[in-house]
Amino acid sequence: MPTSKESLIRRPAVLQTTSLASSTLERLLVAGEFPAAVRVSRGTVAWRQTEVQQWIRSRRRVGRGKAERGLS
Repeated sequence: MPTSKESLIRRPAVLQTTSLASSTLERLLVAGEFPAAVRVSRGTVAWRQTEVQQWIRSRRRVGRGKAERGLS
């Protein structure tokens, strides 16, 4: 259950926040490489904003690591 300080965001906001295509988000979810959604109601899911932000920060670290090694 989310804490009072925790916000939930729906799929369109996740896609906008991460700049991912819908198909890429699906691939990452299936691979277990993106935070799992939580069921809000029947037929409605959302993601914890804090988990999405943590995922974004982890991706930045990976990108910087590659750049530092001279990889593209």
